[in-house]
Amino acid sequence: MWHADGSSLQQELVLTLSRLTRGLDPARSATFVRTFFITVSREWQGIDRYRVEKYLSFVRRMVAEAVHAWDVGGRGAAPSATLAALLDSVLTNTWPELGAHPITTGNGVRFHVVDVFLDEVAATVPDVTSPQLEALLAPLLRALGDPSTDKFLVDRIVKEVVRGLVERAAPVEAAGASAPTARKDKKKGATAEAAGVPSLADDAAVREARSAVAFAHTDLAFLAR
Repeated sequence: MWHADGSSLQQELVLTLSRLTRGLDPARSATFVRTFFITVSREWQGIDRYRVEKYLSFVRRMVAEAVHAWDVGGRGAAPSATLAALLDSVLTNTWPELGAHPITTGNGVRFHVVDVFLDEVAATVPDVTSPQLEALLAPLLRALGDPSTDKFLVDRIVKEVVRGLVERAAPVEAAGASAPTARKDKKKGATAEAAGVPSLADDAAVREARSAVAFAHTDLAFLAR
């Protein structure tokens, strides 16, 4: 990854590496994802400006894989807890695996996770329901209410998650026409995944189609609680 040059090659490598999680059992997949975020958080300050974009792309893809694991795991209590624990660790830079030694390398990784989280939920699970979305966003919303949360991180969550969701969510009553498209696109994505790692073009098309209809059934009342 460090020596990969050229945008297309970098994006193909990022997609291929991130999809390795799908060949693992749930426990090993969760360990893979957590180890990635521990490593990239710890080493972030050592990434130079010529390489930072490809690692930002890698972070985005691993966020998507964490959401995908939640989806294929049935969206139940165990997958939700796994994803919530990951977000809590990213947001606080505190990892139980490292004992009482928090990672103190600034806001780069956690800011980017906040920036892309809604994008990756939309591109991965466009049919997410309001209760499911509330569960997914719980660690981010908890951080807003925690007086110890970094002020700049609070501002980022408000801008990218709360305001971002309000801007994206279509009125519930207007969602009916979009739902069939969401189901069709999800089937298309599943076909591509069954054949292995999709091409960048196919992957981009599926992500765009899913994102276009995401949050169509979202009731934002939970944001007021």
